[in-house]
Amino acid sequence: MCMPLSCVYHRSLFTSKFRMSTLNYVFLTLVLSSCLDNHVVGSIKLQPNAVTDVVQVSIQAQIPLEESPLHIICAKSSGFDIPPARCKTLTVPSFGEYNCDATWKSKKSSFKKASFIAYDKTRDTTQKAVYWLIDPLAFYESYDQRDWKRMGGWE
Repeated sequence: MCMPLSCVYHRSLFTSKFRMSTLNYVFLTLVLSSCLDNHVVGSIKLQPNAVTDVVQVSIQAQIPLEESPLHIICAKSSGFDIPPARCKTLTVPSFGEYNCDATWKSKKSSFKKASFIAYDKTRDTTQKAVYWLIDPLAFYESYDQRDWKRMGGWE
């Protein structure tokens, strides 16, 4: 019965008549480790990394200093206050939407509230940082803190 050459070679590795020199063992070890290393490194590069799949979202309260702070609740958290002319930076997952609700009791006007999407996977997909500026009139978004786009206003 004929066997393929690869089977004959493989079978001969395990027979007592076949002996490999030390140089052959070293060569075989280097080749296998190189292949294994390339395979493992290639696999690691393709898998998502939970630590880097986040985005920095910065929310700045651009309201007069004598005013009360903004109150922000994001993604069903307990919420936090941002005093006038201050900023809060959040680390959020980059795989979906990160919704926030803002409330503010201005001394000059009534109670204000608004909802905004602090991070949206489809809108902000190429960004590692998203900046929000909230003032008495509106909400603005930027990726570089120079060019601001109005995204909505108070209700």
